Amino acid sequence: MIIECKLTFESAHRNASTAAPERARRLHGHSYEATVAVRGVIDPKIGWVMDFAEVKDRASEVVDRLDHRILNDIEGIIDASRDDVERWLNRTLRPHLPTLHDCRLEILGDRSWSPIVARTAGGGERVRFGFDAAHFLPTLPDAHKCRRIHGHSFRVAVTSADARDLAEPVHEIYQTLDHRLLNEIPGLQNPTSELLAQWLAAELERRKCTFEEIMVAETCTSSCRLNMG
Repeated sequence: MIIECKLTFESAHRNASTAAPERARRLHGHSYEATVAVRGVIDPKIGWVMDFAEVKDRASEVVDRLDHRILNDIEGIIDASRDDVERWLNRTLRPHLPTLHDCRLEILGDRSWSPIVARTAGGGERVRFGFDAAHFLPTLPDAHKCRRIHGHSFRVAVTSADARDLAEPVHEIYQTLDHRLLNEIPGLQNPTSELLAQWLAAELERRKCTFEEIMVAETCTSSCRLNMG
């Protein structure tokens, strides 16, 4: 019997492989999901292979070493590609979980220009797209994890009465943000989600675009909305 638990972490990296595309070799970031699988037999008394909470606690001891970090700085990681980090996780997890079956690593988000246009309940249209970038928040205390360079698979949604005029401007903005360190972009020296939403609004206004709302999400569970009404 195999049981699984999922853990997420937010990290920056640059793919050090010479075979990687140029944009992947730039410092950027992703949201990652690690699926940790443990093999065992069902305990006849309790009815489980292993306490899920114990699996998560033991795996978190390893996964937390990667969270809000630059993966290239972690000892034992070679080129910081997805496959390389997955191998590191499997090696490093086994002493903590002797019955480890495997650990599979996925990068969350689109990882490419893949916009989606959908109708809203109010009759307008919403353009959704994602980008992968690194950032840090320099105004926070040194001990705060977000002060360190890390990464996210960001998600953005722009709501408008008619999204057709947004296609080209939004793509230009995506190219500015994707696979970058956001702090190096003019106007994003402190790239919180809230200030990123304001920056996006200013960029769209500069391009004469009309829109009603901008949503920015760093993770699957946290986001902000800027309403222009």
